[in-house]
Amino acid sequence: MTKPRASTAASILAPPPTLGQHTDEILAGLGYDSARISALKAGGAV
Repeated sequence: MTKPRASTAASILAPPPTLGQHTDEILAGLGYDSARISALKAGGAV
């Protein structure tokens, strides 16, 4: 027996993030400080 599907279609509420939009937040969450993140950007790593 299958589960019934919702009667309404899914909708997109917001556009997807742009490339690299959350990079700083992710790196900070991994323990990188702002100076190191800037150095990674300057070196072309991110």
